[in-house]
Amino acid sequence: MTTPATGRDARDVAALGEETALGALRLVGVAVHAAETPDQAREGWARLQGSGLVVLTSLASAALGDARLAPGAPLTVVVPP
Repeated sequence: MTTPATGRDARDVAALGEETALGALRLVGVAVHAAETPDQAREGWARLQGSGLVVLTSLASAALGDARLAPGAPLTVVVPP
């Protein structure tokens, strides 16, 4: 299901952050991209620009800062610590 506003598939969900916090999301089909450091989170973010939704850990969210709010960026949600 492509959303007209973004041209992205709303079902394309990814997760970015610490493996221990996000690993279980694989069980429901989420593509988990491990990022254990702020630099890894920023590198991973660049690869996820086509995603419909990106689930972030607090570490990943802090590393990305305002980049996750940029126009055209994927929708994000931050899981609580």
